[in-house]
Amino acid sequence: NAHKYAVKNIALNKLANKIQLFKGDAKKIVPKLVKSGQKFDRIVMPLPKQAEKFLGTAINAAKKGATVHIYSFYPEKDIGKAKQKIAAACKKAKRSCKFLKIAKVGQQGPRIWRICADFKVL
Repeated sequence: NAHKYAVKNIALNKLANKIQLFKGDAKKIVPKLVKSGQKFDRIVMPLPKQAEKFLGTAINAAKKGATVHIYSFYPEKDIGKAKQKIAAACKKAKRSCKFLKIAKVGQQGPRIWRICADFKVL
């Protein structure tokens, strides 16, 4: 359904010549796209329980200057660890990053937050 609505949104906003969507399992699709030479200028990782597992894949698929939005769950006292995990993933991929913003975007439970970390891959 998400893909169907994204296609509809692109058509309604007359952006078909600027945005390309890919439907499928990112774990399978993204490495093939990168291998064929494609890189991306914006990457959205909206699944808070699983997204961090794919940070390396996302960073490798990012163009220089690409913006990545990743969602995760963190206890309130540990929200700063999101930056540490992202920086470590960038270092492992031999890339650097610039943090734009980390925001609390919803609560999962008492003092457990869904956060969105936005960063640029350099």
